[in-house]
Amino acid sequence: MKKLVSLLVALMMVFSLSLACAEEVDWLNVDWDAKTVKYQFTGSWELPENGISFHFLINLYEDGTALVEQLSGGATPSYQQFGTWSEELTEDGNEIAFATILCTNEGELIPHEYEYDLYEEEDGSYSFGYTFGIIPGQYYRDVDMIGSAEIQYATLADFIAAFGA
Repeated sequence: MKKLVSLLVALMMVFSLSLACAEEVDWLNVDWDAKTVKYQFTGSWELPENGISFHFLINLYEDGTALVEQLSGGATPSYQQFGTWSEELTEDGNEIAFATILCTNEGELIPHEYEYDLYEEEDGSYSFGYTFGIIPGQYYRDVDMIGSAEIQYATLADFIAAFGA
């Protein structure tokens, strides 16, 4: 029973932190390239017979904020999500709690809440299934995301150069 109560208290603290952070951050005006990335994840999802491809970059920043960039062809992100994250060293290794809380929709921020628990693998990497909307709010799919503390793309421009048109 004590473990259950402790778990509930911890979950409430993470949820409260997420809400507080969402209210304090001007998400659409953050200079993401000026922040320090602690963990970075990438993944791609394709439907070649329809000429559809999506490429994803998730950066978890040292200050506890998170940015998800989704490219669907072109030189600018088609969709962004914002969130928070934290990490904890457990008896089983490092665990990252990552939550998206807001997303862009035609220049406006709307609630978009998903939570993920990531567990460190033996080689120090992390992998998880990230849920995205092919059209935001509709037609959800999962993409395999793989990442670590090794930063592959120093800036969003580097990521766009690798996958953008």
